[in-house]
Amino acid sequence: MSVAIVLLGLGVASQAQLVLDNFQEYTNNQLLANATADDVSGSPWGRFGAATDDNPVAKAGVGESGGIAMDYVLGYSAGNNGNLLYYPTTPNLSAYSALDMDLCVSNISGTFTSNTLVEAVVEETNSADTIYQTLFANAEVLTNTSYQTFSFALNSTAMGLANGSGPLDLTQVKDVRFRFVNGGGSGVQAVYADNLEVVPEPSTIALLGLGLCAGLGLIRRRRS
Repeated sequence: MSVAIVLLGLGVASQAQLVLDNFQEYTNNQLLANATADDVSGSPWGRFGAATDDNPVAKAGVGESGGIAMDYVLGYSAGNNGNLLYYPTTPNLSAYSALDMDLCVSNISGTFTSNTLVEAVVEETNSADTIYQTLFANAEVLTNTSYQTFSFALNSTAMGLANGSGPLDLTQVKDVRFRFVNGGGSGVQAVYADNLEVVPEPSTIALLGLGLCAGLGLIRRRRS
């Protein structure tokens, strides 16, 4: 029975780490998005924004571990922002505290007078079209040419209302987005993206740890 408890705890812990997309199921040069919807067969991604210079595609050999990653090209002479949208299979992300994705700049050309900022966005399914976005003070700066994990807190302290009305409600997520903004750029910036996941709430991790410790304690008592 104690062994079963430990195995159950390990199973729950593995489920808590929710990987949304690691890009490994795609093929080289596979189209991943062409509109503000998940309308490309076999891909849960969308894209929009005037700075979107080309449709994102899968690229082999450029991922964080040499695997497949997304190649997303931004051209800031046409606009100051481009957005990647991910449509989750479940609308309920309330058990998670942060949105993580590994990003790096693979190529830069042209003139940039400011750094590119990256923000996370959550759009809700309610009729008010509620959208929450990472506050400017919490935005990440994209200058790294090797992979770095960009992490964004999913709460009302780190995010502000950008559209609609109502509170941030992670039980009704229509899509999550990464918004790339460069108000002073006129060049082209190619970005690689890999390993999109959400991070479990600290309270969830603590409970899982307590459950695992309790299971191990039962094993020790049984053996003694």
